[in-house]
Amino acid sequence: MANIYVAASATWNGKALKKAKKDVSAFDLQIKNFAKTFGAAFSARALMRFSKSAVNAFAADEKAAKALNANKGAALVVAGSNDVNVQIIVNAINEAVGAGGKLS
Repeated sequence: MANIYVAASATWNGKALKKAKKDVSAFDLQIKNFAKTFGAAFSARALMRFSKSAVNAFAADEKAAKALNANKGAALVVAGSNDVNVQIIVNAINEAVGAGGKLS
């Protein structure tokens, strides 16, 4: 088999180095933007807003539970889901508030 030789030469023009610097700068900017987004998502302010909304939701649930207990036998909870687990919980709530399906 014959040997093939290829002679190649290159000249330095600095374009590759400039492109690499540009790419590294763009990557650095993307990392900084990610860090800002990540920091905002888990900031103390976001955590405080979530905590307040959780407390408000709990208060609303507590108010609904008191209303159901105050109207035992006259209240009925209806689930807006066909999920079996949700239906089981709703049935238990109806049993607790005396909505056992009495016919008059």
